[in-house]
Amino acid sequence: MTSWSSRGAAIATDLGRIESQGDFHHPTAAVFTPVGRPEDAVTLAGTEPVVGRGYGNEILEVQGCLAAGLRESPLVPHAQTLTVLRQMDALRASTGIRYPDDPA
Repeated sequence: MTSWSSRGAAIATDLGRIESQGDFHHPTAAVFTPVGRPEDAVTLAGTEPVVGRGYGNEILEVQGCLAAGLRESPLVPHAQTLTVLRQMDALRASTGIRYPDDPA
């Protein structure tokens, strides 16, 4: 990075938008806003060093889902995860990035 930016991060999906609060690499929280329903926005927050460190955000979401008896996160359903992985694989292929275990 050679120029100044807000260092914020947002991910838009067909279900809604997730925006980090604070720097994307050390967020203080994340807000999920469902498409067309800003009044239903959900803030995911914790205290350092959990949120924004390692898999802290994912751990909080899994804990919440388990406590609610859910087998799938409503914020990031399995299908969305697979879509992102396919996009990442397509990006790698288009830029020529290959891993040692990729098929020939």
